[in-house]
Amino acid sequence: MRLRTCMRAVCLAVSLMLGGAGAVLAHALPGSVLTFSYKDESLRLVISFPLEDLMVASSEFATWEDALVNEDLAPAQLAQIKGYLAQHVAITHAGEALPLVLTDAVLRYDQNADVGLYVRLVATMTSPLAQGEPVFPLVLTYDALMHEIRSHRADVYWQDSAGMDKYLANFGFGRVDGQPRSIELLAP
Repeated sequence: MRLRTCMRAVCLAVSLMLGGAGAVLAHALPGSVLTFSYKDESLRLVISFPLEDLMVASSEFATWEDALVNEDLAPAQLAQIKGYLAQHVAITHAGEALPLVLTDAVLRYDQNADVGLYVRLVATMTSPLAQGEPVFPLVLTYDALMHEIRSHRADVYWQDSAGMDKYLANFGFGRVDGQPRSIELLAP
């Protein structure tokens, strides 16, 4: 199903439910979710955030309104998201910047009690990290969407080898000397 059709259906459903109910309270879309894990000598980072917020934060993504959900992104779309994430995500380990490689990205439907059905971009990035080398501490610099949507927030998790997510941090927009604020992540 195309995103435009889905968004129209959601808007119509909301309009019908509210049907002249007067003032409508707006709810912000959910924030970013960043989940780190380690497997096969690679640090893995899965980043997930609402597509609609990406289209607001960066006009170059306005054409994604017609993107297909639950299907592979076109090579041009992968290149676009790779470039965007390269500008807004950085990880430092043991004082060295880790090279992040986008390995996968897809659009998925999600549900939220406040906003209902919406579309999320889910991107997976990896970086080599030698076996036996401690993963933590990591220094995360992340301002995707936040650079334009100041109310956007990020939750950060560590997924252990059993698949359990452990909370690491929650933060919003912030700058230090004109640069995005870095967050130190310690072992859960």
